[in-house]
Amino acid sequence: MNLIDLHAHHFAQEQGVIRISNILFADQIEKQLKSDGLYSIGIHPRYIQEQTFSTDLSILKQFAKSPFVKAIGESGMDYLSDIPLSIQEKVFIAMIELSESAAKPLILHCVKAHAEIIQLHRQLKPTQPWIMHGFNQRNSIAEMVLQEGLHLSFGKALLQENSPASLLLKSFPDLSFFLETDESEISINEIYTLASARTGKSREELISSISNLYHHTFHHD
Repeated sequence: MNLIDLHAHHFAQEQGVIRISNILFADQIEKQLKSDGLYSIGIHPRYIQEQTFSTDLSILKQFAKSPFVKAIGESGMDYLSDIPLSIQEKVFIAMIELSESAAKPLILHCVKAHAEIIQLHRQLKPTQPWIMHGFNQRNSIAEMVLQEGLHLSFGKALLQENSPASLLLKSFPDLSFFLETDESEISINEIYTLASARTGKSREELISSISNLYHHTFHHD
């Protein structure tokens, strides 16, 4: 059974790994999207270009239904971004609509905007799954996100035994979640080993659980 790397910023294919690589900029999609890989495409809240937004959105719509594009994103809201929050919200809503029209899950980037993202989820009532990647927040925020029906994905924060992500997995050993490498150089294999240690689950249990969640969430496979 394959390991699932939900969100990566590198493109190397690896035997025994299903990896969703993020193409960060719309004008790079045609060059970077290959038939031997799986990808997510979207507009990141830190890299919004107002002057090219219409063009970028047209490109995203062109490629969103490609069989090699498995998700929309990463997209979301980020209080540390230089882009005004009102513009971030406008772009994020466009990505939500793209996720819905393409019938593909949405991978979320969220920095200090969990309440805003949850409010939009309640308001817009999307039918596609939302996955909050790189999660490293306290239990109360995790509970709020999970109660709304969103999924969580964990990555390099598991390196630190007392990080919020590690403590969360210790507190909720039966939590259904994804794992990812994101921008880190750590391997997905090591992330699985860390998650096993934090949850007390065997690697085999984790591999089976995450694989089942992946195939359920990415129902268009």
